[in-house]
Amino acid sequence: MFFYLLFFLLVIIAFFDLYWILRLVCTRIQSHLLPSLSINQESITYNLCWTTDIDYFAHMNNGKYFREMDFGRFDFYFRTGCSAYIEGIQGMYVVQHGASIRYRKSINMLVPFKLVTRLVFWDEKSLYFEQKFVSLHDGFIRAIALCKNTVVGGSVKDMLACLGHHVPPPCPEEVVLWLRSQEVSSNRLRMEGHGKSVGNNLAAAASEGDKTVLETNVVANTTQETVKSKEL
Repeated sequence: MFFYLLFFLLVIIAFFDLYWILRLVCTRIQSHLLPSLSINQESITYNLCWTTDIDYFAHMNNGKYFREMDFGRFDFYFRTGCSAYIEGIQGMYVVQHGASIRYRKSINMLVPFKLVTRLVFWDEKSLYFEQKFVSLHDGFIRAIALCKNTVVGGSVKDMLACLGHHVPPPCPEEVVLWLRSQEVSSNRLRMEGHGKSVGNNLAAAASEGDKTVLETNVVANTTQETVKSKEL
């Protein structure tokens, strides 16, 4: 009997990412125990660079960063009510549409850190997150990432309006430039005959009016930053 149980467990581990599944369940349970979050609040999760997370140089490997970012967004969705809204609409779900990370300093083995997840912008179809890895012992931001989550079968604006947020914040300049770089890449692939990437335009299938507002916001932000620089 023990042999069969052991064999079954090994099969499960071999064919499924058991740790990912268990952690998702724990994250969901934990979200019911922690305070709810507003859309404009930060989600903070904690973890440790363990021996299974390191690369050849004993630094946290790239896969660990992106896995942590997934669970940071899961925590945000669960605690803000976004997940409940999505689950309540048949055929609505969220996909990871893009991500870009910049490493500032490595996270070494056994170093504890926190992941700070913040929603910085949204449009009709997508949510844009900033996620920061911060080491606990010195408060240094070790890495910072931008992530784009696209909603299928529903409207981001309707969802956030239901949660009491009708107007998105000004789009950060780095997000606008990041989206433009994605568009350049998409155009090149289309010109090479590789087909069209659905939703990978300036504002994730947003209307032309949304694009104009997005670009106007970044121009205004840039102007304000220039004025502040001159004053300093």
